[in-house]
Amino acid sequence: MTDETDWHKSHHSNGGGNCLEAKLSGDEVEVRDSKIEAGPALRVPATAWSAFVAGLDSGLLWSNLSFSAGPPGTAREG
Repeated sequence: MTDETDWHKSHHSNGGGNCLEAKLSGDEVEVRDSKIEAGPALRVPATAWSAFVAGLDSGLLWSNLSFSAGPPGTAREG
């Protein structure tokens, strides 16, 4: 049985229901839809997850997107 206390939701979550939760599980990070607690989880190496989060924090991933989106609170031209 999964210990539900191990799952963490982003502090950016606004309670609108479009959230992911993550849990460290050995040398992997599990990611799931917060609305479907019993549903499947995507497993990625912890090092890959750390690189992904660092890319989001730095803006690097946003600058490489080809559609007009960006971090919350920013405007980008497409």
